Amino acid sequence: IWLRCDVTRSSPTDNPPPALRAVDGAETTFREARLAELWTVRALHRESFPHAYSFWRIVGFHLSGNGRIWLAIEDGQPVGYLILAISGYVQPYRMVGEIISVAVRPGARGRGLGRKLMAHALDFTETAGLGEVYLQVAVSNALAERLYESLGFQRCRRLRHYYVDGE
Repeated sequence: IWLRCDVTRSSPTDNPPPALRAVDGAETTFREARLAELWTVRALHRESFPHAYSFWRIVGFHLSGNGRIWLAIEDGQPVGYLILAISGYVQPYRMVGEIISVAVRPGARGRGLGRKLMAHALDFTETAGLGEVYLQVAVSNALAERLYESLGFQRCRRLRHYYVDGE
């Protein structure tokens, strides 16, 4: 589990503009996925993970009222997504965000879109007043671990056999 305890920025900045330029100059926009686009989210998920969530699990995140699913759009086409769930805890009372899943279409990787999706979600969690954000990542995914560490996440503990493949 990777945890980011303080989601506020170390130096306050204005929120980034809704359209950002990728390394190759493509314009990327972010927006919440609509119900009709959840099959697209699932397709993107299946392209990235060997044990993909069912369509109905993704629908559940969308309809729960305590989560967000954002799409990264380039040239009118979805190229990535991020799913965030928000939970409340009682002892002590606090609101916490969990990055459930983030992925970028294989052909669009290496241009900073995963970082931009994460930054978009962290901006949201800051605005929403969440004090913590956490996520899980496979220990074999060193690239993602470096990304999360660069965004201020710290490794808290290892959950053995968290993933279906035993990792």
